[in-house]
Amino acid sequence: MGQPAFVGRTAELDVVAQAAHKAAAGEPSLLIVEAAAGIGKTALVRRAIEGLEGFSVWWASCDPAEQDWPFSVVEQWLRQADPRSEANSMVTDRGLGPHVPPVMVGARLVELLSTAQEVGPVIVVVDDVHWADEASLTAVGFMLRRLRADRVLVIATARTEAGAGAAVDGLEGAVPPARAAQWRRLARGTPRVRDLPLEGLPQQAVAQIVETAGVRGAASQALAKRLWELTGGHPLYLRSILAANTADTLIDQDAVVLVSASLEGAVRQMLARLPAPARAMAEALAVLDAPVPPAVAGTVAGLEGNPVQALEPL
Repeated sequence: MGQPAFVGRTAELDVVAQAAHKAAAGEPSLLIVEAAAGIGKTALVRRAIEGLEGFSVWWASCDPAEQDWPFSVVEQWLRQADPRSEANSMVTDRGLGPHVPPVMVGARLVELLSTAQEVGPVIVVVDDVHWADEASLTAVGFMLRRLRADRVLVIATARTEAGAGAAVDGLEGAVPPARAAQWRRLARGTPRVRDLPLEGLPQQAVAQIVETAGVRGAASQALAKRLWELTGGHPLYLRSILAANTADTLIDQDAVVLVSASLEGAVRQMLARLPAPARAMAEALAVLDAPVPPAVAGTVAGLEGNPVQALEPL
């Protein structure tokens, strides 16, 4: 079966559009799109921006491998800003590095945005802000605190949980709590901040995905219901299951449902990193496949002592 198309998220798209229109009228803000890994944060922001006209877009994607690269976020924005700008050249002539004070870079960003606004409103995106380098975060915070009547919308996408995901389909490694607290400082002193949490897709949206995969009629409704029950509407899990199974398999309540090899490998890696008692509890719960008291799961797992302690790492 094919990959699911972008569907649903109408209300969320409207939130982004409203924030953009307010920014165009001189009401800047910071919009934080938060969700679990793989839920579709980046896809939502890209789709929302596609529907806007007259905006310049500066997009920076953060990566865990660049956490220690000073100003890796700002550098990406500078490549998209007007290279003829005096503020741009004042930064790039010296090169961005540890020797450059983040406050100075933040001041230059303010100047760059002032210049860019003369042409039209600007959308500044920090994708996966939880992996942003500290120097960029400091500079961005300086910039945000100085946006008052600017035609600027800043959008940050972020993971909601620390997690322990392995690298699979865009699902990176764990985000340390200290780093999560670090990027959240961006909201301090920012005049207008709005959180946009994302949940799994509703069953109706899953049904649209099923139709785009070529399944029609009663089978389409049965498949949509089954997929929604299996995944909770989580797009990453949905993609994995669609890629690894036929429609007939998914409709059949007694059939074994597969996941993609990449997601299976990620789960195995996560389990391997757990303490032995936690792994035993995970295996017992998988076998039981039903809500049970911890004591029952602990007995099946063959654990001695308090089984709740074995659940905590899970």
